[in-house]
Amino acid sequence: MLSGLDVSEIVLGLITAGGGGAVVAFALFRFLGQTWLENIFSRKIEVFRHDNAKELAGLQARIDGSLSATVRSQEKEFAALSECWRLLNIAQGELQDYVSAIQQYQDIGKMPEDMRREFLDSLDLLKSQKRIILESAKPSEEYFAIQDRAKSNKAWSAVQEFGNAVFLNDIFVEEELSEEFKRILQLMRNTLVEKDVGRESGDHKISIKASRAAANEIKPAIEAIAPKLRKKFFERV
Repeated sequence: MLSGLDVSEIVLGLITAGGGGAVVAFALFRFLGQTWLENIFSRKIEVFRHDNAKELAGLQARIDGSLSATVRSQEKEFAALSECWRLLNIAQGELQDYVSAIQQYQDIGKMPEDMRREFLDSLDLLKSQKRIILESAKPSEEYFAIQDRAKSNKAWSAVQEFGNAVFLNDIFVEEELSEEFKRILQLMRNTLVEKDVGRESGDHKISIKASRAAANEIKPAIEAIAPKLRKKFFERV
């Protein structure tokens, strides 16, 4: 292969001999050969392909990263909404069981003493609670009161668990849905407070108000949020 100096000397000689630019170009082509020019062109093409490949690889990496981030975000949101919906329905069931205006209990006061004892043994009650009921002059009323307190505890526990899910998953849920969950949570808490006050004070009007709140406020709010969640889930399919 000729060095830069060799080529320069040849060009200078051709120009000195009276050759123009076209003559010089033609002479170089004849002297150096077609293969030499093709090699230069091939190297240029290779550099161009390499640069393009790097740019495309970088673009592909950015697209893949963006898609992966979107998928992860959607998975988090799906899991958060599913958990909130599950715990909401559990809370609603426990709350409804407690605040319902119709409560059905066995009238253990009409049972013989041995049957009453066997019946209480079949229930999930503390020994102290069983003793209080059995020793009470009004066993049915004592039994009803203990069962009501147990239902209250279960309802509060379920509502609290639902509330924890709402606030812990808040950043994964769209603001509108998050606010709706929080509004239902507050309605549930208010209803439980009213029911507890009515039970402890013996004021049936307050208890009935709590029952109506569950039917007229909480239930419609849950029914309203359900289609929004369904639409969000099926839009992802």
